Amino acid sequence: DKPSSPHWWCARQADWFRLWLDTKELLLDALTQCWADNIRLMWNETTGAMQNAPGVETRTPDFGGVSAFSELDPSLPLHASSYFRDLIAALEARGYVAGSSLLGAPYDFRYAPSSKVGRRFTADLRALLERAREASGRPSLLL
Repeated sequence: DKPSSPHWWCARQADWFRLWLDTKELLLDALTQCWADNIRLMWNETTGAMQNAPGVETRTPDFGGVSAFSELDPSLPLHASSYFRDLIAALEARGYVAGSSLLGAPYDFRYAPSSKVGRRFTADLRALLERAREASGRPSLLL
């Protein structure tokens, strides 16, 4: 629950939703202000670190899978924001399997690699690569 919002039409309570990137949120100034309020980071004087705005909780979806970055905004028709979609399809055509032999590691780009979030990502990525190597018996390939 957010203690405040920039406008009355900005939700202060919500279930999980796509924050990056939902282009509908960038079409109207009013919605853009709601989006900006949700995506911003704030400096916490006590911990000496950046954190989400009060009442905002974020997570990166599908760690180990590829759905989080196949397209920037999957709601756009005709795959208009394809990002890695074609590369993923080409690798799958060669026998790779998303979530098994074709792995992804989405990252919350708002945080520096040296932050607590960045360090946790590095540890999670290392563990993902080690599991992939153990499962395949071959070195992992990073793109």
